[in-house]
Amino acid sequence: MNFENTWYLIEWHGRTKVASYEEFSKLEKNEFVLIENFATHHEALMEYQRLIKLETADAKEKLNALKSGK
Repeated sequence: MNFENTWYLIEWHGRTKVASYEEFSKLEKNEFVLIENFATHHEALMEYQRLIKLETADAKEKLNALKSGK
């Protein structure tokens, strides 16, 4: 894998973020949690989108449970 062109999906300051190799290499080791790395920006963004959809569905489920009094 060509690390200079690698994209990283990380948790940084409590948020999920897609970072380029350049951005990623400037972060301190205790400043982020690495979720996964990808060969292309597109792959990283697709996984990011998938995770957001899961979080949205989870939040919607919790709101519906509150609404119905469960």
